[in-house]
Amino acid sequence: MKKEVYEIAADQLNKNGRIYSIDVLEKAVERYNNIESVAFGELGYQESEIVSLHNVSHVINNAFLKKERIPRKKKKQLKKTGKWIPLKKKMMVEVEFLDTINGKKAKELIDLDIDLDIGMRAVGSVVEGVVQEGLKITSFDIIMK
Repeated sequence: MKKEVYEIAADQLNKNGRIYSIDVLEKAVERYNNIESVAFGELGYQESEIVSLHNVSHVINNAFLKKERIPRKKKKQLKKTGKWIPLKKKMMVEVEFLDTINGKKAKELIDLDIDLDIGMRAVGSVVEGVVQEGLKITSFDIIMK
């Protein structure tokens, strides 16, 4: 099985015209990780919040938040100047492709150096492009970049 790690940026406009704040993502990831079952995803963008086992391509091993690392040299500069810069955070999703029809297709695309990405399948409310508290992640799907 082939493993890949994908990232979803926080606090910036995504391709769907939405902004996911780090606070909303943090709570959603925590809720998602507390579900005690195997999590699957599909190949391609899906309209339904329910994962179809017929179309499964991968298992989601881990979803977590990661802070940007500041190089040591820059940290020293920041301490000297007293300036503060906000750290960027992003959500990381580790998937493992299965030996299903769609899992094999995804692996073939990766082997051909096709740039794939991850899409979050979630339910929640959006106000003026900003995703609100209460976001519920249902899955992560592999999509074209």
